[in-house]
Amino acid sequence: LRTVRTTAFALWLMVVVAMAEFTYGAQTVQLVVYANQSLGLGSGGYGVLLTAAGVGGLVSAVVNGRLATGKRVSLIVIGAGSLACATQLAYAGVQVLTIAMVVTAIGSAGLVSCQVVGETALARIVPREALGRVIGIFSAGSRAAIIAGAVLASVLVASTSLRVSLLTLGAAATLITLLCGLGLRGL
Repeated sequence: LRTVRTTAFALWLMVVVAMAEFTYGAQTVQLVVYANQSLGLGSGGYGVLLTAAGVGGLVSAVVNGRLATGKRVSLIVIGAGSLACATQLAYAGVQVLTIAMVVTAIGSAGLVSCQVVGETALARIVPREALGRVIGIFSAGSRAAIIAGAVLASVLVASTSLRVSLLTLGAAATLITLLCGLGLRGL
């Protein structure tokens, strides 16, 4: 934790990736309801959206090597993380399957790119002797963010509505991700 705190950019990278993971966790709850209610796909609808997510992940895999070695790592991480988080805002207004699938593919590509480029950048800036411990903190934080997203989405969907859950969590995660860009300037 001390190394995370004292290594320039490390905390900001971890927060950006955590926001993308938070969104992923929230969507494991929200997209089941979304596929059924908003898209009218029934119980198998979530699987359709997962297929689109898989396509997005594959597309990002093609470019992630180049993105991770780019000169504008902070812009790439913030942009990819923002894409992943902003899908929530898009889902709140989309009720057409083809558009929802495109949004899902783009969001998944953003999520995977944010994870890969963020973790690669972290491995480059953390002192070698502390890298294992820092990656352990990074992984634990990512898993905690997924769980928090799923729990908060469940509570919001149950107590308000799917739309409120999508807008609230999407706006918060996107805003936090964009604000982290201030801390990542110069990376």
